[in-house]
Amino acid sequence: MKSFFSIIAASLFLVSCNTSPADQAAQSINKDSLLRHIETLSSDEFMGRATGTEGEQMTVDYLVSEFESMGAEPAAGNGSYIQEFPLLGQTTSNAEMSVATNGRSPFALQYYDEFMAWPANQAEEVDIRNAELVYVGYGIQAPEEDWDD
Repeated sequence: MKSFFSIIAASLFLVSCNTSPADQAAQSINKDSLLRHIETLSSDEFMGRATGTEGEQMTVDYLVSEFESMGAEPAAGNGSYIQEFPLLGQTTSNAEMSVATNGRSPFALQYYDEFMAWPANQAEEVDIRNAELVYVGYGIQAPEEDWDD
């Protein structure tokens, strides 16, 4: 009987030493590994990671590779790490703007350098003729210079 309990105790001990893949993955997460991932993903090599760019695809490839190396199981429902979804985008065409003040002749502004027209709503098409003009300066906040756009 004593040897039976010894075998059970030894078996339980050996089983408890075996860590699951989830435990192994959790143990691999630490400050240094997180910092390494942050430094990698925020590097210039990833070109800002903007949606629809080469930098975004590089980011996706990097993340998939890391998930695979950790042994993580795909959870997107399609056997993949990547979940597809429709993406609504905005484009600007024929962006022109002119400004007239105090009865003076209007002068044209250069798109991007002098103005940006980007509506906040998500309508299929937006007409900004006669829309309110908001001056935002350069977006500089420099309290030490008593400057706040």
